[in-house]
Amino acid sequence: MTSVGLVGFFGWGNYGDELMCRVWQQALPWYSQVVHDLLDPPYFTENPGETDSKHDVIVIGGGDLIRPWETSPLYWNSAWLRKPCIVAGVGVALGERYENERVKSHLSRFLGSPSIQHISARDDNSANWLRSLVPEKEVKTTPDLAFALPINANAIRRQPTVGIVVRKDLSKDIIDATNNVILWATKEGLNLEFIIGSIGRDAQDDLKIVQKEWPESPFRMLNDIDHITDALGEYQLIASAKFHITIMAARMGVPTICLRTTNKILGLASQLELPQLAQPPLSPAPDINSLITRKYPTQKIKELESSAVNEIQNCVQSIYRTLEH
Repeated sequence: MTSVGLVGFFGWGNYGDELMCRVWQQALPWYSQVVHDLLDPPYFTENPGETDSKHDVIVIGGGDLIRPWETSPLYWNSAWLRKPCIVAGVGVALGERYENERVKSHLSRFLGSPSIQHISARDDNSANWLRSLVPEKEVKTTPDLAFALPINANAIRRQPTVGIVVRKDLSKDIIDATNNVILWATKEGLNLEFIIGSIGRDAQDDLKIVQKEWPESPFRMLNDIDHITDALGEYQLIASAKFHITIMAARMGVPTICLRTTNKILGLASQLELPQLAQPPLSPAPDINSLITRKYPTQKIKELESSAVNEIQNCVQSIYRTLEH
């Protein structure tokens, strides 16, 4: 039986990463399994060299798996190169910290290996950074692969309610933007609640942050990734500090504002042709109404969804060709 090993930030419960895992598990016509079995270093109860022997192909895919300042022993473990590898839809965490030349050298060797059958990145900046490391390889640009996941876009809107999603690694700008949204929602006479945008271990961390910073605010906790996705469609507005919450809300046509500006949000705003998406409500008296897009470019979203599905199909075909040889 053909087995595909999945490499990514899977199992901790972060919304976007669990979406990625779901994308692969639904799309691959073979048995697939997450390669690691521990959520703390060393991540494996067995030696990775023994782990990879269980799989015929390795797929490395997910969010910001490339951190230019450190080499993950999970994502970029040389043991994976013993098998054909697909690197798909990855992001590079550019601008968050410094760039380490030893890390770049390791990634250059890893991605330049003959074992790497396919490389794609989820935005132009990430793709260009990878191209500079492995100019001999083709690096494709693809929309974030969460655009490939089927969704239920028929949720019934609740009474005017704003859903707020923060993250466990809070920064001052996220706190300030969140407080501005709360003030605005109160002034507008809207209900609001925090959505815990994660499950499992990460959900407990996110919940602690909400209860510490906004102890009087109601919150909504769901225990399944699909339930979180479906719930997004119920809100009149989503204010989010999480990238994939923004993607999925946008796909459902829910007015969405971001609580922080990052390179990946800038990339998404460019792909959607919605520059206001990357403008968090940080001014003392924010005109949030001007940041809300009430009509999304439906055709553009359909194009991104189609491109993401095509990328998944390309990866599947690449694996087929690899297995034939």
